[in-house]
Amino acid sequence: MKCKMRKKSRISKRKPQTVTVRLDSEQQKQILDDLTQRIEWSTNRIVDETKPCYISTNNEKQSDGFSFFLKCAIGIPIIIFGIAVFYFLIKNGGDYWVQGVSSKFALVIMGILGLDCILLGVEVLREKDRNYVVALFSALVSLVALIVALVK
Repeated sequence: MKCKMRKKSRISKRKPQTVTVRLDSEQQKQILDDLTQRIEWSTNRIVDETKPCYISTNNEKQSDGFSFFLKCAIGIPIIIFGIAVFYFLIKNGGDYWVQGVSSKFALVIMGILGLDCILLGVEVLREKDRNYVVALFSALVSLVALIVALVK
């Protein structure tokens, strides 16, 4: 019994040693990629018992002419509309400003609308995801079709 007590006291007296390991960003990325790969393998094996899939990262963004055309066809007219709103506000805003509080409120809302249009057009032009641009174009076409259907 005394022997067991002595072993416990020796073990408890030992200080845990800490080890510091320094990794550069490339080593950290490799470790995280390997960990992600192992998680994917175990998830696939558990969920649907398929062969492990290999994750490949493609840093190059694919760009094609059709998505560039759609981005330009949507983004540039929206920017032009925003600039036209600001031009109207600068040219004719003074006439409406003196008419009352509701006209002032409408002019402020129009200024916000013009700024939103310009920023939205810039964001559409900066977008890299082709599926998003096609979905945006589809939504725009459906909105135009709705307006035409309501007018007729």
